[in-house]
Amino acid sequence: MTNIKQEKYPTFFVITYYALMGGGCGGFVLGIFGALMSISKLKLLALIIPFFIGACGVFVGFIPALLTGIIIAKLKIRENGFNVAIIGYLVSSLFGLFFSKEFDVFMSSFGLTGAISAYLVGLIALPKSTNKSTEKSTD
Repeated sequence: MTNIKQEKYPTFFVITYYALMGGGCGGFVLGIFGALMSISKLKLLALIIPFFIGACGVFVGFIPALLTGIIIAKLKIRENGFNVAIIGYLVSSLFGLFFSKEFDVFMSSFGLTGAISAYLVGLIALPKSTNKSTEKSTD
């Protein structure tokens, strides 16, 4: 009989991190893209744009970030990667339908921002998988 201790999944922690950090992270990423496009025209303002859009992203991106966190916690995803980015993309794209009635550049950029944000927040929020069979024994 083996005594394998199953680690409890931090559902509340994952959902809270995605809800609190997801929108701001996505807005900041979108702000960086906007600043890079306008850096030649607006020098000082280009430095402020990512922080302003990031602050707005906290409010606009709260609901898709919360839904992304709930889906990831429900699926108990432990490793950050492509699947987390796909969930963020799909949730953000579907949320973008409220702002645009057809799939266009706005909606795809909304989804891409959600994918990047989901991946970045996942670096912090998702628990690391501990596979005891691959660890080297020191005995």
